[in-house]
Amino acid sequence: MALQLLVEKRARQRGLQRDVAVKAGKTLAELGTQARAADLDLLVTFLELAAAEAERECDRWGEAAG
Repeated sequence: MALQLLVEKRARQRGLQRDVAVKAGKTLAELGTQARAADLDLLVTFLELAAAEAERECDRWGEAAG
């Protein structure tokens, strides 16, 4: 039962990570050639935060499995 809950939680996390990646891609496409430096800096910060969160979740997943 606990393993099933852990697997379901991980599936939800992967779905959220996928949503973040899609949103970032759409944002980048919308910015296009008219993007201002501040907008790009904000997008880079957003992507860095998403990557850091994904890494923390991977570490937690590894600790839970180990």
